[in-house]
Amino acid sequence: MVLSIITANLRIPLFAGAGAMLLGVVFLCVFFFVGGGSRGAWTSLAAVLGASVALAINLRFDLRGSKDITRITTEYTFDRAVPQLRQWMYPRSLGDRYATEVLANYAALQANPSIFEGDREKLTRDMILFSLIVYLETRQHDWQMEERH
Repeated sequence: MVLSIITANLRIPLFAGAGAMLLGVVFLCVFFFVGGGSRGAWTSLAAVLGASVALAINLRFDLRGSKDITRITTEYTFDRAVPQLRQWMYPRSLGDRYATEVLANYAALQANPSIFEGDREKLTRDMILFSLIVYLETRQHDWQMEERH
């Protein structure tokens, strides 16, 4: 939804700019053919035409859609002794993810003490989504995903 709005909004200035560039090249061609122009003027017209073609080729390759697929695997366990829903092991590369998930567990237990007695699959999905959103907000805030080990 958001991507289609952004894409639709980018088309307006793109088409307006391409139309203005095309109109400018047409007017320059008419000016040079009618006025005769010097050798330097013809060189500048060739440069403008070359730059326009280079820009069109660049836009063609830069504005392609991305087909990258990212898989994020998760595995959570229920610790009934604490009680907590968490990963069974938190590697050091996760940084503050452990603290965030522990605080989320604590807040969920404060809001509903019998939360672990209900639908555990829904609770697991909620924790996965929460963890993913927190990760994207704190670690990948510009949405430029990159591989991290």
